[in-house]
Amino acid sequence: MKMKKLIALLLALVMVLGLAACGSKAPEAEAPKADAPAADAPAAPEAPVVDENNPLYTKPTENVHLTIWYAVSGVTAEKFEALVNEYVAANPNVTVELSYAGSYADAANKISANLLTNTAPDVALTTAAPMFTGDRGDYTIETLIQDPAFDADGIYDGVWEYAMWQGRVCALPYGISVPVLYYNKTIAADMGLDLEANPPKTWDELYAIAEKAVADGKAAIGFDVNDVAWLFKSMLAQNGNAIIEADGDEITPIYNEPEATEVAEFWQKLTANGLMPVDQHGNADKNFQGGQTLFLVSSSVRLARWAGVEGIADFGCLPLPSFAQESAALGGNHLVVFPNGDDVKLAAAWDLLKFLMSEEKHTEFAIETGYLPIYAAAMETEYVKNAIAEDARRATVYSYLENSWSYTHFGDMGTMDSHLKTAISDLENGMAPQDALDKAVDNLLNDM
Repeated sequence: MKMKKLIALLLALVMVLGLAACGSKAPEAEAPKADAPAADAPAAPEAPVVDENNPLYTKPTENVHLTIWYAVSGVTAEKFEALVNEYVAANPNVTVELSYAGSYADAANKISANLLTNTAPDVALTTAAPMFTGDRGDYTIETLIQDPAFDADGIYDGVWEYAMWQGRVCALPYGISVPVLYYNKTIAADMGLDLEANPPKTWDELYAIAEKAVADGKAAIGFDVNDVAWLFKSMLAQNGNAIIEADGDEITPIYNEPEATEVAEFWQKLTANGLMPVDQHGNADKNFQGGQTLFLVSSSVRLARWAGVEGIADFGCLPLPSFAQESAALGGNHLVVFPNGDDVKLAAAWDLLKFLMSEEKHTEFAIETGYLPIYAAAMETEYVKNAIAEDARRATVYSYLENSWSYTHFGDMGTMDSHLKTAISDLENGMAPQDALDKAVDNLLNDM
């Protein structure tokens, strides 16, 4: 791997979290739905031949040892470890070596280095995994999900998109999240607003509410966001901008077209008129928790992390406002295998992943960690219904799965996000929107 490509990959793993087609068994890229952003991936090739007798689909009976790296922490790491250990307890011939690989950036560094020396782990849980597999022509997962015991059809279409490289599945979507609009219930009540009954459906409606909150002294900050690139990409797609065009390995950034400029102009208006802090988004969550902010866009995972915590302002969850169409860009992490030529290990690794990705176990993981259930049928289970009954805000968050999407993974994703962040900073500091976006596109083209 060339150094430039390695650097781009590392940047992507840092940035992509702020960044999800099911066929007969192997999901394939589809034409965009009427209410979804335009697809920027080429049509998927023919699915692998289904072989129900593939030995990789059988439960391993030999003694086998698996190395597993994960780049998550806190509650997510604890639940992931517990599920892996539950599998091992039921399969005593399989032993595992679980290792924390550090942050997403650290994991990117380690995985990239170990792939170069053919010493990658058997299984990894990390973000932007298609860049470790599809980018190298490794579509092992595409064959594995043909397994009749794996319910590929049950996973939401948009979620599958997040696990693709150029229209082909090369990872398993696992910890999936979306940007959510949170609001301060106390401030809304002081304004005499019932935002649950009458949420802002467009960004202009949100702007008007935020403007009045600040003008009337009800809120110090009308609106904020903690991951500017993630939200900006969602807004671009809502306004009909596909962000990039992909033709095989050829990627053309198009986030400086008229639809994108309209989004940039709206964004600049938020800061120019004092409704959103300039270049202070690292404080967005803290300011919202402290009761200073009316509206905040942050990860859906925050709902589970903030619910019931003392000292956090009373908050509700609303769907993202929209421009021309409703949608939200998926983010999160993947499960992936790295074949090392040992089919016994690969079969064991796949058996473990089937366990972790089963509807029951994945839904358990999602509910307890704050990520989204990815199986449509899970929404009808008593487990999910009870979770929603305990906290009705979950219903709003889970509704995003019906119109979520993911743009094409490519080698310079992280570099693109870095340039988008710079463009947004330029906007907030007064640069003309078209100039800021043109600069970001030119910089990405120069880096590719």
